[in-house]
Amino acid sequence: MTGLDLATLQENIRVGTFMIPLILLAFALHEMAHAYAATWFGDPTPARHGRRTLNPIRHLDPVGTIMIVASMLLFGFPFGFAVTPVNDELMRKPRLHGALTALAGPMVNIIMCGISLVLLVVAYEHYGPVMPGEDVPFLLEAADRSMTFNAFLAVFNLLPIPPLDGGRIVGSFMNRHMQAEWNKIGEYGIFIILALVLFGGGSFQQFVGQLSTWLLQFVDLFVDSPFLF
Repeated sequence: MTGLDLATLQENIRVGTFMIPLILLAFALHEMAHAYAATWFGDPTPARHGRRTLNPIRHLDPVGTIMIVASMLLFGFPFGFAVTPVNDELMRKPRLHGALTALAGPMVNIIMCGISLVLLVVAYEHYGPVMPGEDVPFLLEAADRSMTFNAFLAVFNLLPIPPLDGGRIVGSFMNRHMQAEWNKIGEYGIFIILALVLFGGGSFQQFVGQLSTWLLQFVDLFVDSPFLF
């Protein structure tokens, strides 16, 4: 297997299996936040589709799920998507409420970053530093990976590319004509994202990684952890 040795594949499988509950929880909370925000602002669409739930099965997209599994095996980090159907036009203030609904998902992931960081601090104080060659305690690894993945999910979704949440937020500031043209990009958005991931290589990963680090530094202002991000 070119570029992927057996040891790396085995480690990716271990991490992927370990992270399944964390991934599903992060995605479910993200999409449920969209659903409840849209409902609060007057859009019944998510409720009609049964998306106001923590059940991840109701949120996962078949293509997005395949991408999560494939990226976990190939890169050791999950990349995929889920979709919550909303209709901004049914909201009381379509522009404002549409933007806030889009922002709700990443905000929940940012909150999860903070909770995970607190758990990481507690675990670190209990177990102490892990020496090279030692097995990482379960709680320590779980908190670290949950923090990292939620940070990634938040910043990635805030990229200004339709149909990502960031793209929807940017579109809410445009006039009707520009917004309609902007939203058309969403039809090809998944291909743009795939191109960035597959052909952007280390530069794109480094860019998203730096954004995640800045987010964690911001979250750490409220936690005051002993870690440097």
